Amino acid sequence: MGLVAVYLLVVMAFTWALLRCRVRVQLTQVIALSRHAGQTLLNPRIEDEVKEAVARSSAFALLQQGWVMMVKMALCLGVGMLPLFIAAGFNVVSLTAFAEFSLRPDVLLTTLLGLALLARIRRRHGG
Repeated sequence: MGLVAVYLLVVMAFTWALLRCRVRVQLTQVIALSRHAGQTLLNPRIEDEVKEAVARSSAFALLQQGWVMMVKMALCLGVGMLPLFIAAGFNVVSLTAFAEFSLRPDVLLTTLLGLALLARIRRRHGG
């Protein structure tokens, strides 16, 4: 039972960190920036100098956003793994047993379905 509890804590901590870091919002902004740059570069009515300026500024912005996303994801992974390392430190679970459990297909499927259900509930209730 300790393994399941630690697994749930890890999933909850990681999900909480993703929400607090607003990773989804930033990812939406990166996609919009990429689309804008792509549409500008493919538009035959826009002059090459303008395209070059848009490409340069977009590349710089995407590089900057990429670093921010990488730092946020590392932070989310760290927060998510914290319950596991605490539990392993107190010998509640072993890292090997946790890895084997968390990679089982039934556990992965149940986790994905549970998170999808929670996301749907959040959307319905304006969360």
